[in-house]
Amino acid sequence: MNKAITGSAFHAAEIEYALGNLEVQGNYAWKPGDYLVSKQMQSYFVNFIRTGNPNGESQNQTDLVNWPQLRSTQTNRFLRIGLPSKVETEADTTKNRYLLLQKISFGE
Repeated sequence: MNKAITGSAFHAAEIEYALGNLEVQGNYAWKPGDYLVSKQMQSYFVNFIRTGNPNGESQNQTDLVNWPQLRSTQTNRFLRIGLPSKVETEADTTKNRYLLLQKISFGE
């Protein structure tokens, strides 16, 4: 018998969260907080699919943290989905790395 994995993320873990099927991945010791994060993620996705905006109410009718809109490469705020979900500011070193990758990818 395999022991349940605890305390670490595994490859493609976000798929189970996004699709709401955590129980399918039986090798992981899911906690109640994992199910809450999964509901949040699903709510953001459903809101976006329905309205083009991820913000609004969650599936359990509670307000979600406002996901900031990316309007330009000058925006350095992002949503970290978790317990609790919160808007964070990206470090300049990380931002510069992504801007470089964007220039390489899109020839900007």
